[in-house]
Amino acid sequence: MIAMVFDTPEQRTKFEQAYERYSKIGFYYAREILKDDALAEDALHDAFLSLARNLDKIGEIDCNKSFNYFVTIVKNTSISALRKQRRASMVEIDDEESLFQLEDAAPGPEERLLQRAGYEELLAAIRTLKPAYQAPLLLKYANGYTEAEIAKVLGVTVSNVSVRIHRAKKKLIPLLKRKGGGKCEQAGEQEEQLVGSV
Repeated sequence: MIAMVFDTPEQRTKFEQAYERYSKIGFYYAREILKDDALAEDALHDAFLSLARNLDKIGEIDCNKSFNYFVTIVKNTSISALRKQRRASMVEIDDEESLFQLEDAAPGPEERLLQRAGYEELLAAIRTLKPAYQAPLLLKYANGYTEAEIAKVLGVTVSNVSVRIHRAKKKLIPLLKRKGGGKCEQAGEQEEQLVGSV
């Protein structure tokens, strides 16, 4: 745990409760963005430092508002870490032949835009769900965890995880259909396939 100095014992207790409650799920959110355990741990550390500085902005640790506030901090610190990593890994390419090979292998801008738009739309829909439904979906489909592993992380039964994932999928389908509007008659089938493979 992060060693912090707090003004009052109540603040320390509140921070310890937040750490105990949010550390595992915060790590998985960070890892979803960064795709690297070490970077995710660093981002989570930064997120808890930020939370400690802003501890007065949250109420009860177990309420959804406090959880969502912390998840927002984790996402922001993870995105900042991702930007730093990308800037650090930029490499100049002097060889024109290598440049053309890279361009040929990469998907075109239209394809990347469509893939990203679909992914962003799905993530936006998932974020509208309650945290109890968000977490199992993201842990299973974005991070590849089994339902037993998710149950251990969330402190619930395996059957509870299965029910949450099933309900989350059922809630996502109408959300995605609404966002798709009346674009085409096949939208419903495509979205159900998308949700099935989240």
